[in-house]
Amino acid sequence: MKRILFASDLDNTLLYSHRHAAPGDVCVEWLDGKEQGFFSPQTIMLLRDVCRQTMFVPITTRSVAQYQRIEWPAGCAPACAITTNGAILLTPAGEKDDTWEAAMAPILAAAHEELQTLCAAHRCDTRYRICRMVDEAYLFLLPADDGDHDACMQALAAETRLPIAASGRKIYILPHQLDKGQALRQLQSRLGANTVFAAGDSAMDLPMLTAADQAFTLPGLAAPHAAYFSEDTARTTRFAEWTLAHVLARL
Repeated sequence: MKRILFASDLDNTLLYSHRHAAPGDVCVEWLDGKEQGFFSPQTIMLLRDVCRQTMFVPITTRSVAQYQRIEWPAGCAPACAITTNGAILLTPAGEKDDTWEAAMAPILAAAHEELQTLCAAHRCDTRYRICRMVDEAYLFLLPADDGDHDACMQALAAETRLPIAASGRKIYILPHQLDKGQALRQLQSRLGANTVFAAGDSAMDLPMLTAADQAFTLPGLAAPHAAYFSEDTARTTRFAEWTLAHVLARL
């Protein structure tokens, strides 16, 4: 019997910000009373079908607090969720899983002191608009609006041997082995899945896409066993809808 796990990034994969929302999209996330995150009606319909036939689990770099802002439409709630780039597993009740936390503790502890030192060094650095630790797991930095992103990346790389990743202008400094790929492999073992699909739109998702039996992604992210969202398709279909339709077609 097939036990299919569908692991997906959220932002710009299934969920769109207010900047990319289209008329008729459904708001599922608010921040300080303002509309923040949206699903298209078609995404909601397709995701309900996916949830009925697979174990749907978001794997996101969002913090726990950011993830918990999402109000899942009826029939779309995931089996569980992995936040903080793999550091935390949330149960369906929204509680942290102790077993997962214990397994991740050595990985986080090995980098914690260095991350705290880097955070202290750059918290008041005018090159960055934001510098903060996220769930005591990784360091997040956002260059100032007029800052040179590439120069910031190069300067940080000279300060640490910890992995540095970027998504747009956002910069992440991560513990070794804290990535979505290792999270997906642990989750697959835990859930007993024998088939794994994964979807994502950025380099942060590449370890997860590579670990899947079938990946759904954008051109430029080279993953084995991947289906790619083309520019021609983008003229008529959004990435979230295309992804979910392709998942259903392979069930």
